Amino acid sequence: MIRLLCSVGFLLGIHSIGFGQLLSPEELETKPKFYSIDNAYIQKDSAYRLRVFKRANTFSAMVLNMHNLQDLTMNSLRLESLPDEITKLALLQKLSLRSNKLKEVNPNLSKLAHLRHLDLNGNRLESLPEELGNLTTLEHLDVGKNRFIYYLPTGVYNCTSLKFLGANKIKLQSIPDSIGDLTALEHLDLSRNKLTVFQVSMENLVNLKYLNLGHNPIEEPAKIYKWLDKITGIETLLLDGLGLPKVSKVIKKYKNLSVFSIRLNKIKELPLDLFELTQLEYLDLGANIIDSLPDELSKLENLTFLSLERNEFTKVPAVIGKLTKLQELELGVNRITELPSELGKLKQLEKLIVSNTGLKGLPTSLGDLENLEYLDIAFNRYMSPYKSVGALRKLQNLKYLNMRESRYKKLPDGFTELSALEDWDLRDNQLQVLPDSIGNLQNLKKLDLRYNELKTIPESIGQLKNLEELNLGYNKLKSLPESIKNIPQLRLLRLERNKLSEEEQAKIREWLPNTKILFKH
Repeated sequence: MIRLLCSVGFLLGIHSIGFGQLLSPEELETKPKFYSIDNAYIQKDSAYRLRVFKRANTFSAMVLNMHNLQDLTMNSLRLESLPDEITKLALLQKLSLRSNKLKEVNPNLSKLAHLRHLDLNGNRLESLPEELGNLTTLEHLDVGKNRFIYYLPTGVYNCTSLKFLGANKIKLQSIPDSIGDLTALEHLDLSRNKLTVFQVSMENLVNLKYLNLGHNPIEEPAKIYKWLDKITGIETLLLDGLGLPKVSKVIKKYKNLSVFSIRLNKIKELPLDLFELTQLEYLDLGANIIDSLPDELSKLENLTFLSLERNEFTKVPAVIGKLTKLQELELGVNRITELPSELGKLKQLEKLIVSNTGLKGLPTSLGDLENLEYLDIAFNRYMSPYKSVGALRKLQNLKYLNMRESRYKKLPDGFTELSALEDWDLRDNQLQVLPDSIGNLQNLKKLDLRYNELKTIPESIGQLKNLEELNLGYNKLKSLPESIKNIPQLRLLRLERNKLSEEEQAKIREWLPNTKILFKH
């Protein structure tokens, strides 16, 4: 009878082990997820999926007795070890133990014959057991962001079913030639390690869709292009911080590439082949030595993100106005002195960074960016607020504005017409007064005015009904207007290093009994 039942189970694509039923990955995802160990234990016959939130240093014995459990998430619980009895969870397919305090992995994990997904990211691991190679069904392995795992066990490279391998930020010193045997890999992250060589055998990883090799001390970085040209189906390619002198023409083979980052290299010129990748949506060229872009940039009509920050640009190419799908544009830390009026054509732009440049003002067309919510114009010491306010006052959807450290002494009233503004950073300027109309900013939640030269605050400050954080530290204030007590949402007020007497401090505390107030550093 038992043989007959097993045969029927096999024919139906269902495996039975003991009294439990091994579900297919698709069926497992349809099962309800429990969020309480107690509730799951009471209904343990139907507890296939469990996510634990209650922190504990040890593994719950109740969990070990849920024999049908096949998907277990125990992230951020401060777990320090795994019990030998983990083998009781014989049907376990997915195990996530991210962000705990594990220093070692119990070799008994390798006895979980059906384990497909193992996440150990963000622990304190210093090594991995060789037995991990016995997990022949493993498809997802993430050991990234651990203390130091200088070498992955050789057995890992025998897990030929692996589709996802995360091994970033573990001080990995080398990878063997056998990494080329993991031909099922679709996601590989080797970033932020100590690797000096990438094996040529990686050309066999032809199923890769995501590849991150960034921030490794590669000795001959240009050699990666000799094998990269074989992985033509890649969709995300991250080559940051490798010391690359150029972008190879092999880039033209990546017809599916949608995300490409090559920031923090030594690139001065870009091949025209790059601009044939019309499917690109994300392009990060930041922190190189590029000083110009060709008109062919306009071919990248599907870009939603473009970073040109920290380069050698003295002008922004007008052709950028043709990238009408852009949502984020980073131009900061360049030597540009003006922005092209064509920037106003980027109607979908939501985030613009033009900090630390030589800009003296902003084009009036900037006010046409009707979807702009985030604007960073900090560290622009030559920019006149009076030459910029004409454009800025029209940005009625702007929520975040960074104007820190730009030597402003006074601001025109036009800034207080930004009715949607929620976060305004004005620290490290030379402001002596604020606009009397500052109370018009009814949606403002955070206002940072530390390190200025303010001696008074306008009475209208009390009209900021939604203000939650107000930083007035390191100014020259001797008093605050009594109207400040009318700000019902204020939860944090910083007043360090001002000239407030003990009597004035007591008065402010009385006005704001429910606000955390800091008078001392």
